[in-house]
Amino acid sequence: MSQKSTTNLSSGLLLLAAGSALSVLLWRRYRGAQPDKLLHQIKQEFDAQPITGSWIDFQPFRYQKRWAYRGGIRQQNREYRFVVATNGQHLVGHWQPLMH
Repeated sequence: MSQKSTTNLSSGLLLLAAGSALSVLLWRRYRGAQPDKLLHQIKQEFDAQPITGSWIDFQPFRYQKRWAYRGGIRQQNREYRFVVATNGQHLVGHWQPLMH
């Protein structure tokens, strides 16, 4: 094998290894984050009045140095907006009236 072929092969293997390592890190970070299950968990806390609607963003964002999701739960004429961490910890929430 020539020197150039050996260099190209080494570079390719190095890039493949780096890509694999990055893939493993990202998989470990995001695999536990299942927004639909987090929304279901938050909805379990609201049994006083019927829930008329709910939503959660599937795109995580950084909140106080952690990954989190935004969501909301509607009950009649108000909505509870919340932020939940990827591990299920309820970070913040507030009620706001719905305008008709």
